[in-house]
Amino acid sequence: MNNDTEYLVGVPLAAKGKEVYKYGGATLFYWWWQASDLYVRLGEYDFKRNNDSRSFNFRVVEIRQHKEFQLSNYHNDIAILKLHRPAVFNSYVWPICLPPLGLQLVNQSAVVIGWGTQWYGGPHSTVLMEVTIPVWDYQRCTEAFSDTIFNSTICAGAYEGGKDSCQNHRALTRIVNRSNCVQKPIIEFYTANIPQGDSGGPLMYQLASGRWAVVGVVSWGIRCGEPAHPGVYARVDQFLSWIVENSQF
Repeated sequence: MNNDTEYLVGVPLAAKGKEVYKYGGATLFYWWWQASDLYVRLGEYDFKRNNDSRSFNFRVVEIRQHKEFQLSNYHNDIAILKLHRPAVFNSYVWPICLPPLGLQLVNQSAVVIGWGTQWYGGPHSTVLMEVTIPVWDYQRCTEAFSDTIFNSTICAGAYEGGKDSCQNHRALTRIVNRSNCVQKPIIEFYTANIPQGDSGGPLMYQLASGRWAVVGVVSWGIRCGEPAHPGVYARVDQFLSWIVENSQF
């Protein structure tokens, strides 16, 4: 990924009393963690800056994981976190839209962000990074893996390799053309796998209106940036009904 300051800052997640775990803008958790173990930071950009007054921490008070999530194949790899208080939006923290149902994305360019490893097995980035990658045709994606690719997922990554998120294996400060799609500020999305660091981060697409929508959530892949092997994401528009049903607290 390349460093960029054109996008809203993501949401890293950490366990209290332990080393800070830096994850993607839609966040992530280890499936055995409890809500009381976690907090979410909004407004983070550079973890080396200790005097950054634009970031705020929020306690997690409830986790709603998809009841049909399957750890063996990452089917339904999505969940919702409830924060202990509403977020305050400013120049560094701003919501992103949900996508319309059935949005056609094949061969379109999308952007993924995160603090994940800079290459497979390499060091995590201390600065939020981003990369633009193409969305794959579903059939081409299924042919790239021996594992099952569900229709509730979306695949994206450079066809020739070298551009990808670093996720489970088997730089966002301001969105241009800000959205009016303000979602409930106490809600964040996340995935439930074991990461290379970008897992749970958002795959974002700019709609024709100029607004940005989160179309995918980093789930899994084969190492990072391997040729002919894209990253696999939970496809957000396939979970819209579930999101509506589970965002009522």
